[in-house]
Amino acid sequence: MNKILLPLDGSDLAESAVEVAANMSDSETVFVLLRVINPLLGAISKAEKEEARDYLNGFVSLLAKKKAPADIRVLVVEGPVAQKIIDVAEEEGAGLIVMTTQGAGGLARWLIGSAAERVVRHAPCPVLTIGRRTLEKGFEVS
Repeated sequence: MNKILLPLDGSDLAESAVEVAANMSDSETVFVLLRVINPLLGAISKAEKEEARDYLNGFVSLLAKKKAPADIRVLVVEGPVAQKIIDVAEEEGAGLIVMTTQGAGGLARWLIGSAAERVVRHAPCPVLTIGRRTLEKGFEVS
């Protein structure tokens, strides 16, 4: 598990995945922070891509302070969320994906399906999924 892929969608739940992954890591770990922008609603602007990159960069110092990992990479990609997570996991040689079970909800979930479910089924590596109830109960990795 030298490389952990963290798909982050901007939700508070997704941000908690960073804490869980940090607690599972060591100084040999490489983190890949991923933001997938789904162009389902139209073209993605340069400003949206920069905003996504800035969002991910906000976690770089947090991870660096917690465990001083070997490396932290930041990737912003466009496309169907689940497929892009799977593609990046394969391309990066991820040993583990840490993601939440809930990202987009409501109508978006029914239109595009559950990204977490698709990733669990098709990922090239183990997937640790974190749900809201798990975090509410105070799940911790030490």
